[in-house]
Amino acid sequence: MLLTVTLALLGCGDTSATPRDVSAANNPRAEGAESHDHTGAPLTDRGEAGHDPDVDDSADERDPSAAAREATAHEAPFAGPTAIVAGAQHTCALVGGRVRCWGGNEFHQLGDPTSANGRGRSRASREEVRGLSRVVVLGAGTHHTCAIVEGGALRCWGHGGYGQLGDGGRDDRPTPTTVPLTQPARSVAGGDGHTCAVVDDGGVWCWGRNDHGQLGDGTLTARAAPVRVPALDEAVAVAAGRLHTCALSASGRVSCWGANLHGQLGPRVRVRGAHRPTPEVIARLDDAVGLASGVDHSCALRRSGRIVCWGRNEHSQLRLDRLRRMPQGARLSLGDGHSCALVPGVRLSCVGANRRRQVGRGGAVVSTPRHVRDGDTSVDVAVGYRHTCFIRSEGGITCQGEAEGDLLGVEPEAPSTRTPVGRAQP
Repeated sequence: MLLTVTLALLGCGDTSATPRDVSAANNPRAEGAESHDHTGAPLTDRGEAGHDPDVDDSADERDPSAAAREATAHEAPFAGPTAIVAGAQHTCALVGGRVRCWGGNEFHQLGDPTSANGRGRSRASREEVRGLSRVVVLGAGTHHTCAIVEGGALRCWGHGGYGQLGDGGRDDRPTPTTVPLTQPARSVAGGDGHTCAVVDDGGVWCWGRNDHGQLGDGTLTARAAPVRVPALDEAVAVAAGRLHTCALSASGRVSCWGANLHGQLGPRVRVRGAHRPTPEVIARLDDAVGLASGVDHSCALRRSGRIVCWGRNEHSQLRLDRLRRMPQGARLSLGDGHSCALVPGVRLSCVGANRRRQVGRGGAVVSTPRHVRDGDTSVDVAVGYRHTCFIRSEGGITCQGEAEGDLLGVEPEAPSTRTPVGRAQP
């Protein structure tokens, strides 16, 4: 995953067990700092001296109706995946230069044009997107998916009603269509109805929905083809939320634009109920090395190993910033109400909304980053609205959370034949 946003939708989960705990011996514990909300608090550590609000390894504290809502956490063998992204109710993985997708398909976001699995038919099986190879980078929006292939060509498919596929039209596409960029793409991110990409010269191009200025071109006019975002010429990555966009520069600065109802444009932007159609640099954040956006919030990883988050916080999703001493190779992935941070091969931690067990064990809200022991060997993580998937180092993919719409990527099983918790089918 290359700093790609993950989004999703509403649904209900099956009733079953959560993944087994795997020993975390020899895995370093990440320290935490007190979280700030989206009201403009300084980007500083406000933790108490000697206080260590670490990842929550406490026992499962379930609310009374948890068993009735809990979704199954499935594991299935999947040879060779190297990256994973999640959209509204779909997930895609990069496997040997090709893309395999599963989940919701109401807008053809799985890239499957066949009538059997066409519009409106979700799919649990992880099947290959047709007509696509040599993929190096993936990105997902709410109901669309994009891939950068070797050489930098960008191709997108799925929902196109806002022009977010970038091919000049506003039709849904069941197969990948080429985005006419003037330079090779290096990073791509999808929002609810818009898409943005970083190209070779460090410029950022955006297209699609623009009613809140999320394209950053100074207007509120939707675009079915790419337009360049002014004043950005050293970007290395881009992240998109539902109605906002942020970009990371080579110098470590983060700029955001679009909707700001929940403080999505940064912790020092105090205007509410407004939008900004051009990029604004976030003050006192000039050392970022990683960036991710969720539906209405964003987080950046700093060189110091701290995480800073801003935006909507009704489910404590900003409290990912309690984690400390994160290495520069850590990966962030944000959804609607929950957020995750992965140190590849070492530790996976998640926080926030948990009504569908998208974080794991615990109540409906997990307010302190929780250690997801089953993800400690993971190499990548993707967060949707109400599901979480991660690639294990041995090559399997584990998904947990909402099971509706085949989100978790396995066919339903009868209770007598259900795979034991945390065990993969051979």
